[in-house]
This record gives sequence, structure tokens and C-alpha cells, in this order.
Amino acid sequence: MAKKTKKRNHLVLNAILIFLWLFLVGGLSYAYFSISFEKNKENTKATVIAGKLDVDFETSEYISNKNTWLINDEEIFTKADKTIFTVKRGEQSTVEDVYYNIYIDDLDITDNLKHADVKWRLYNVENPTSETKSVAEGNFENINDITNIQLNQARIYLPKEETHIYTLYMWFSNDENENQLELLNGNLSCRIKLLAITE
Repeated sequence: MAKKTKKRNHLVLNAILIFLWLFLVGGLSYAYFSISFEKNKENTKATVIAGKLDVDFETSEYISNKNTWLINDEEIFTKADKTIFTVKRGEQSTVEDVYYNIYIDDLDITDNLKHADVKWRLYNVENPTSETKSVAEGNFENINDITNIQLNQARIYLPKEETHIYTLYMWFSNDENENQLELLNGNLSCRIKLLAITE
């Protein structure tokens, strides 16, 4: 009886070791596999090659909303709150094609600031001027309960050995034809998020 129990334990142990060995081999080689399958009498082959996607995203300033007064749109370069940030490939990145999207994220805004005169504008230079064309711009008028806004229309390609610099402005736009006192009592906080992808 003891001999049968020993034999059964030995078989269970061997089965577990074989399973662990297969799991380890599969885990180590998962990056280099291809799958063939037949669909509608056509052969389709998919190949998956793993690599490391490493992107550095740094910001030097944060929008603090200390300047809550109304300003004219042309004054944003000298009076509006801004944040400057950079995007580049990290040293550990091994993938060939890297793209990214830029978002306003974790947006917390009071209802009175969900207004056409609460604006943002994104530039792809560190020190834009009135002559610089913006990458994107918008306002918070129809934001409702959305907490995440993609700032760029199409994903942005990030070449090797290149650093992209951005400046994002947020401000309360002055309109002489409107009573805008409601804009001076509210709260707006958010952060910039970068989502990197590869093909």
C-alpha cells in the first residue's frame, strides 16, 4: 500500500515538474512565435515580435492656476499659466516605430468653468510667439463629465535621437461683451498624460 502511495506521489511530482518546465520554456520563448491559421481558404500568417517600449516624459513646470484673472487671447504668452514638457525615446527602447498621444488627464473642473472662455492651447515649441502655429486648441464648454481629453488629432511619430518639446497654455479668455464674473469662482485641476504605442 505504501509502495502505491509513493508511486502516485512520484507521478504527481513528475507531472508538476513537466508542467513547470513547459511553462518556463513557453514563458522564455513567447516573444518569438508565429501563428498560422486558415480562414476562408486563405492562409494568413501573424508574427509577433516583442521589444521594449521606453519613452521619457519630463515636465519642468505645472499649471497652478495662480493667475485667475481674465486675459486677452493674444496675451497668453506673457500672462497665462503654462506647462512645458518633453518627449523622447528612452535608452532602453528597442522597438522600431514609436508613436504617442498627449492627453489632459484627471480633469477636475467645477461646473461654472465648463465654459467656452476657459481655454487651452498646445504648441510644439518651448517659447511660442503669436507667429507660432498651435498643434491643437480648445475649451471646456462641452466637457460634461469627461476627465480625459486627447490633445493631438493624429498620433505623433517619435524618431530615434529626437526630443519633442511642448508648451501647453490654459487661461480664462476675456470677452468685453459678456459678464464673466462666474469664471472667477471655481476650480480646475488636471495633469498631462502621454500614451506611447508601437506597431
